[in-house]
Amino acid sequence: MMRSADYIADKFVETVRPLVDEVADKLQSEMPEDMEGTAKRRLICELSRRFGVSISAFK
Repeated sequence: MMRSADYIADKFVETVRPLVDEVADKLQSEMPEDMEGTAKRRLICELSRRFGVSISAFK
């Protein structure tokens, strides 16, 4: 029997992945020009670090 925490962890990337582009676009619009194109990379790194998910899982 799968524990609910395991189920949530397994579904995390699948659920969050579609939102990453949308959130990164919003963040990018608020970032200084010299940081152009870095929002998605930074967001994925932070999600990976905070939730212990491989960066490659988001690609």
